[in-house]
Amino acid sequence: MVSPFSADAIFQDSETKQDDKLDIIEKLQQIPQTPVVEEFATHHPSTIPIPTSPDTGSKENFFPYKQSPNNKRFKIMHKPERETETNAISKYRLSAGRSTTPSSASHAKHGSENLISRLSRIESDQSQRLFKLHHSIDQQRDELSKISTTIMTLQTQRSTFEFEYFKQQDQLIKLKQQLVVVENEIAELKEHERDSLKEIDNKFELHAKTLNLHHEQELRDLKNRVSVEIEVLIKESLKKNQQELLNSRARADELELKIKNSEQDLNRKLIKLKEDHSMKLISLDKSMDESLKSLQEELDNLEQLKESRLNQIAEMEARLSGDIEPLLKIETEKLNEVMSISAVQVQNIKSIEDEVRDMEDSIESIESKFNENTMEFNKLRAEEILYNEKFGNQELQRRQLHNKLQELKGNIRVFCRIRPIISKEGIDDMIPFHISGDNMLTSDGKTALTVEKPNAKEVSKRAGMSPQKSSYKFEFDQVIPPSSTNHEIFEELSQLIQSALDGFNVCVFAYGQTGSGKTWTMSNPQDGMIPLSIYKIFQDIEVLKSSGWEYEVDGQFLEIYNESIMDLIGSQSQYGNNFKYEIKHDDVNGTTNVTNITTVSLTSPSQVNSILERAHRNRSTASTKSNERSSRSHSIFIIKIKGKNAEKGIHCNGTLNLIDLAGSERISNSQVTGDRLKETQAINKSLSSLGDVIYALAQEQQQKSLQSSHIPYRNSKLTYLLKNSLGGKSKTLMFVNVSPAQTHFNETLNSLRFATKVNSTKLNGKPKLVMKDNLKYEQP
Repeated sequence: MVSPFSADAIFQDSETKQDDKLDIIEKLQQIPQTPVVEEFATHHPSTIPIPTSPDTGSKENFFPYKQSPNNKRFKIMHKPERETETNAISKYRLSAGRSTTPSSASHAKHGSENLISRLSRIESDQSQRLFKLHHSIDQQRDELSKISTTIMTLQTQRSTFEFEYFKQQDQLIKLKQQLVVVENEIAELKEHERDSLKEIDNKFELHAKTLNLHHEQELRDLKNRVSVEIEVLIKESLKKNQQELLNSRARADELELKIKNSEQDLNRKLIKLKEDHSMKLISLDKSMDESLKSLQEELDNLEQLKESRLNQIAEMEARLSGDIEPLLKIETEKLNEVMSISAVQVQNIKSIEDEVRDMEDSIESIESKFNENTMEFNKLRAEEILYNEKFGNQELQRRQLHNKLQELKGNIRVFCRIRPIISKEGIDDMIPFHISGDNMLTSDGKTALTVEKPNAKEVSKRAGMSPQKSSYKFEFDQVIPPSSTNHEIFEELSQLIQSALDGFNVCVFAYGQTGSGKTWTMSNPQDGMIPLSIYKIFQDIEVLKSSGWEYEVDGQFLEIYNESIMDLIGSQSQYGNNFKYEIKHDDVNGTTNVTNITTVSLTSPSQVNSILERAHRNRSTASTKSNERSSRSHSIFIIKIKGKNAEKGIHCNGTLNLIDLAGSERISNSQVTGDRLKETQAINKSLSSLGDVIYALAQEQQQKSLQSSHIPYRNSKLTYLLKNSLGGKSKTLMFVNVSPAQTHFNETLNSLRFATKVNSTKLNGKPKLVMKDNLKYEQP
């Protein structure tokens, strides 16, 4: 809302009044000029009041602010109005001088008075408004003065603030300089801190590694102790249980024998008593019959005699009436004698009946005792059944613990065996081997083997080349020194024999170059792994018979030569012929069969030894420059073990593969040509395929959550034959045989590298127990 005292309101009101004045002036211009009006204006100037300045009272100075820029609009507004009034009056005077008519003068006079009155009122209102405007201007001036004072104060404060700002800027510059110095110091401290932390981390890492090694060593020691304790406990528990079972069985057999003897004695006594009783009854019946018969006959005779006597008496009464009484007395005496004899016979019959009753009581007591013995026998039989069930559970626990122990040791293990020095080799020509002790095992519990290359530094120095690598480090589950015997090595293999009896597939390889001791390790007739395994199998079967297990053992001995299968234990006409041998797999049951191969039932170690001798005679060998008796083929002795426990209704199938691989030497080292070159190429291909299969198994085990990867079993006959014995639940032991001779260093190095590749594979699995009836056992 606009204030009525504001400049805009006054300006609008002045414009309105100006418009009114212009209308009046226009009307005055239309009225003719008369002397009366001019005279009136001359003689009565005060009737038209002219405002004076409030400060000076001067009419000319009524607009004291007309030069001010703020009053420019006011000057523009009122100056034309004043000029208009003057012009109007002048025009009015002129027009009044021209008119002399009385009526016109009267009319003009009346109009001028009205006009003057109206103009006076207008000017009075305008004066009041101008006064109010001047008062408002004074107020605005006071306010402007106050504002100027405030501006000066603010300018003073601004100067003060600027001075303070410059001071703060100086302080800020100084603080920034100090901050740069502090930041430099902080950077130096952080650098020192990083160095200190790095040093602390290195010390901590070294300490942690030391602690980890110590901890791992303690874990290995603990694992070994626990393994030994478990084995000892298992053996003691098994031995104790077997002894208790044997004692219980002996006691049961003894009781059964006693019961059987008692039954036989009772039966004999009962039969004898029955026979005696029957004989006595028969004899008594016979004697009684005879006595009765005789008595009857006597009675009949007496009756007849009586009748005859009566007849005679009658006759004699008739004839001799005086002689009858003596005769009657004689006959009466005879009759009394016969009656006394009959009473004696009756008394004998009663005594015989009493004896029969006594014998029946004795038979009842014997039968009661027999029933008591039968109840005791049944009780013992029930205890035996319970004990067999308990022993069966312990047997299952033993199998599980044994398998767990083997898994802890590793389902694929590699033993490195260093061949002893032979007569034609000198000590100076040997490769330096360094074997870590039992207290220096690796973090995985393995034994480290360091092989030094002979004269590597001297050769490089003479040739002027950079130093070549002079030592190679490998890790194996065991490193067997040259001084160890086959019996010492077999201690570890014997545990895998138990796994085969428990239903696992087991493979034992001998890998290495020609002349490294593979055949000596596997097939030595006295203490090779194959003969010792046979003795162990039959020995364990005899022990397990006491637990109700029965086993059938079958054997196959075949050879893979140039990727062809040959039967080593068939007849001479079959060996080397064109029989077609095909490998067939049953993936459901996990079994493998070779068509047309000879299978022999193994019954004793002596029989197996004769089979092995025949197989070794048939095995293909050929001469090379590396070794005059080098074997150029893979020989595989397959032992299939079928176990059955009829009491528990279960059976298990295991396979033991004992393999003597062909020599692994390279073509450049064997220096073969022609057919022998083809043999070496086929051997190297099959050995390479074996390594590829084991590596693929390791990859599949690591990626078991993903889709199963391809295992190249078909790349060679050897790997395809062993398809069900290499992966999953199987157990594998590889002997890598190496030569200590310096001339064989490269071949030794290649063999150790291949064995390391095999040793990196980890497999897990459980045995397959085939269920029968309703007994429940864990299956894979």
